[in-house]
Amino acid sequence: MRAAVARAVFGSTCLAWAAGILFATACAVLLARTAFEWGPTRAAWLYLPLVVAPLVAWRSSVRKRLSPSGAAAWLDVQTGAGGLVVTGFELDDGAWRARLDEALAHVRHLPAARMRRPGMFCALAVAFAVAALFVPIPRAVVGPGRALQQAALEKVEEKLATLEEEVELAPEFASEMRASLERLREDDALAASESALEAADRANERLLQEAEARAEAAEQALDGLAAAGDEAGGDPEAAQKQLEEALAQLTKAGFAKGLEDALTSELGLKGLELPPGTQLDAEQIAKLSDALAGKLGDKLAKLAARGLLKPGKFGREGRPGDLEDFVEHVCTEECKKNPGGT
Repeated sequence: MRAAVARAVFGSTCLAWAAGILFATACAVLLARTAFEWGPTRAAWLYLPLVVAPLVAWRSSVRKRLSPSGAAAWLDVQTGAGGLVVTGFELDDGAWRARLDEALAHVRHLPAARMRRPGMFCALAVAFAVAALFVPIPRAVVGPGRALQQAALEKVEEKLATLEEEVELAPEFASEMRASLERLREDDALAASESALEAADRANERLLQEAEARAEAAEQALDGLAAAGDEAGGDPEAAQKQLEEALAQLTKAGFAKGLEDALTSELGLKGLELPPGTQLDAEQIAKLSDALAGKLGDKLAKLAARGLLKPGKFGREGRPGDLEDFVEHVCTEECKKNPGGT
């Protein structure tokens, strides 16, 4: 009887203390793994205070141990409360032994602790402790999602593709940009989200600088084409010279791609260069200048639409040479009355 009571007290107390210690140490394990990046093996040492639970339970069972007289009283109540067990315990007379044994034979159950609730809490605490020890902890600082990084890289790749389509880039520059973007697409690079975005911004800035440099050369070529068209009627020889200089600038800037069609349709030439000894008349120079300016304007407009040129550059406000709101002025009698007026 006394052993059964001691076991009940020990079991319930041990489960209750183990549940509380496990909940507290599991929180400490999570804190150590997230804040200090401890591994599961190292963090498992934080469960060492669990050994306190059986010690406290043992002490509690000793303090609450049932006395012999108390055990006799409980058994006497279970056998009908006739005083037989208490008397037999106090007298320890052999004459009472037979009757005492007969009475004790009717005791079917010994005292038991209520283990359901502490057992349930302890089971939950064990599950929480195991999860705290083995749940994956992200090591990297949470930054922009991969979707944002992928979008940034795709935008840069689209700009590079547009620039390669419209401009003849140096092979070293194009291959270097491609290799850089491929490296950024690797899993390790994407894991470092902030670094990946910074690298994408640097690649985008390089493309913008390249496009701006080409656009400046194209702007000079456009001025030369416009001057050639204006002077074609008055001085075809000077106009042709300006046209040839503009063609040379376009070739040097890498804009020859796609512009050869204008020379093919007008002169039957396959390159962006006039053969030595070629003499163009005023009409040919004017048509060729207009055709080249239009095609070059389309190229710059595509670059601007893709964001390769800063606001205010070509394509944002219309293609060079496209003046939709311009209406050619026709002089009337009023103009004669007001010379110089428009």
